Amino acid sequence: YLIKTTMKKNITNIEISKNTKQVQSVYGKEENYSNFESALIDCDLDSIIVESETENNLDLQKIEIAFEFENLIPVVTQDLDGKILMQAFVNGEALRKTFKTNFGHYFSRSRNSLWFKGETSGNTQIIKKILYDARKKFFVYEVVQNLAACHEGYYSCYYRKILKGEFVQIDSEKKFDSEKIYNK
Repeated sequence: YLIKTTMKKNITNIEISKNTKQVQSVYGKEENYSNFESALIDCDLDSIIVESETENNLDLQKIEIAFEFENLIPVVTQDLDGKILMQAFVNGEALRKTFKTNFGHYFSRSRNSLWFKGETSGNTQIIKKILYDARKKFFVYEVVQNLAACHEGYYSCYYRKILKGEFVQIDSEKKFDSEKIYNK
């Protein structure tokens, strides 16, 4: 289906290499969706994936110890095949809980609180690897996803694409009925 929009929103941009599909950068920016010829957009309309021609050869390193920080840092969560499932944020407490439990924990900006991914739905994320950008601007979680990452019921939050300012659904297979789980 198509949804025409020109809404502006502060969204998180995830740039991936056109060739390798590896995360190249993550940054926030106020955008008008009609500015994009083609990009994947997440379920909450606040994060997009765009392909970059540039190869940055980022120094992504495996993290072994929790960082001490108070501010929120973006996390790109992907499955073991490299498919990006979602984008969220962590603070120091969320990262420490992730390390302690080996399950994905994040910080919800809308609820202003910590959340354990899958606490309500059972769709947990088992952490296999945590990588960070050497500039400490973002994390990448590599996970085993139980059923689906998206609260709308799709495997990935990026089940739509922007094509010339319109949303086009690219994944029509829901993995679970979100209305039953979340009592919408």
